[in-house]
Amino acid sequence: MRRQASAVLFLLGFGAAAVAACSSNSSTGTGGSTNLSGNYSLIAFKEDTTPTVGPPIAVGTLALTSSQYHLNLQINIPGDTTVEVDSGTYTTKGDSIFEQSSGVLPNAIGTFQVKGDTLDINVTEQLLAIQSVWVKT
Repeated sequence: MRRQASAVLFLLGFGAAAVAACSSNSSTGTGGSTNLSGNYSLIAFKEDTTPTVGPPIAVGTLALTSSQYHLNLQINIPGDTTVEVDSGTYTTKGDSIFEQSSGVLPNAIGTFQVKGDTLDINVTEQLLAIQSVWVKT
C-alpha cells in the first residue's frame, strides 16, 4: 500500500500542473515549464492492474506552488489504511513532469492531460504504472 501512496503523490504533483495551466498540450516533453500553483482533490487512483479507487476509499489533497508540492493522501482498504504525507519539488516541460520527494518516496516521471478542471496523470515510479485523476478546488 505504501507504493500506492507514493505513486499518488507523484501523480498529484503532475496533475496539479496541468490543471493550473488549464490548457491542453499535445506535445510530449516540449515547450516551457508550467506554473501549477493551486489546491487539488483526488477523484480516482489506479496502480498497475488493481481496480480504480476514489472517494471515500481513496481521498487526498495536493497543494502546489510554482515548484513545490505538499501531499496528504489516505487509502482505506479493509484491513489496511495507508496515510501518506509528503512534500518535495517538481518540474514540468510541455506535458511531461518530474517529481522529487524530499522524504523517502521514489522519484517519478510521466505525462498529463488537462480536460477543463480535470487533470489525468500517467506516471511510472520504480516500474510501477500509476494513473490518477484530480480536480482543482
